[in-house]
Amino acid sequence: MRITRGKKVFEIRPNVPWNKGKALLFLLEKLGITRESGAMTLYIGDDITDEDAFKVLSRIRCYSA
Repeated sequence: MRITRGKKVFEIRPNVPWNKGKALLFLLEKLGITRESGAMTLYIGDDITDEDAFKVLSRIRCYSA
């Protein structure tokens, strides 16, 4: 396990080379969610630990807040 620090948060994560962006891509793929599927993907985060997911969503043009 490893500890990741944010603005006002400590996250305990497994010691694997993944981040929230890679986890988000994995989930979208497993669920079959694409831009073409018509499903809306919404990610809400407020910390620097969410930046990887925001980058992924901006590349695939989904909504994030």
